[in-house]
Amino acid sequence: LRLSAGFSYSEVAVALSLKRLDDFTKRYKWPIGIATFNRGALRLQYGTYDKSPIATNVPRLDRSLPWLTTAHGQAYLAFCPPDVQAFIIQSLKARSRSRVDERQVSKLIQNFEARDSRFDLPH
Repeated sequence: LRLSAGFSYSEVAVALSLKRLDDFTKRYKWPIGIATFNRGALRLQYGTYDKSPIATNVPRLDRSLPWLTTAHGQAYLAFCPPDVQAFIIQSLKARSRSRVDERQVSKLIQNFEARDSRFDLPH
């Protein structure tokens, strides 16, 4: 167990994606980023916003991203397992001053699922 202390699968995923993200932005000019789920929050780990000529702002790395109002948050929520979805929704309801509309969140997830089946994207 001591050998694995500090090892994180999400860090490996980020490290493996850096070149692909950079290549994508170099080719298409579009900014892109990778975020990971950590301690109940979605955190931006890397982005190519500073390398894109069309990026309008450069978000700060390791900041917590909103679940329902960002593309990262919506996509993660839509494609994570149902038990994780339930955990995230309950966490949002617990700490949100405004009411979280579960029907709206469910509709958001269904919209992503419809896009997923339409384009046959891998999970």
